[in-house]
Amino acid sequence: MNDNQYIGNGDDFIEWALVNYKQSDTEPHSYWTKMAKDSLNKKIYDSKTRKYASLQFDDGKKVSTVIFELFYDICPKTIENFLALCKGFKNQGNEQIGYVGSKIHRIVQGMYVQCGRIQHTIGYASKFNMEFDDESFCVKHTELGLVGMCKRSGLKHTNES
Repeated sequence: MNDNQYIGNGDDFIEWALVNYKQSDTEPHSYWTKMAKDSLNKKIYDSKTRKYASLQFDDGKKVSTVIFELFYDICPKTIENFLALCKGFKNQGNEQIGYVGSKIHRIVQGMYVQCGRIQHTIGYASKFNMEFDDESFCVKHTELGLVGMCKRSGLKHTNES
């Protein structure tokens, strides 16, 4: 709502839709799925300052797709690196580098999920074949759903994968 305000849970959404659009949860599921996809596509294609990526997570029972809205206007180099890792690329040692097949290696309940540790033997797991500088800290990780880049041992300017 207004690109900066989130509507609460599913019940809140149903109430909002009923009040604003005279819609109810009795509409067919396919109708709402199409509406959601159309709305997402419009947001993605109309954006002039953000980029988007999706990753699939497989827990062995179900594959879930997560779509990321990326702050390209704030951290263009970090976003270029993230997008390259999502697609995969060959590093200077001709190794395939990317998130495909990488594991979630840490979950802190209620806090964060850490993943993206890419195994490689030569060079860096970065599009730039080196660690790169931090770009911005203006977006604080105070909300659910934000993605960030970890640094090697917490050191400044050691962004990679």
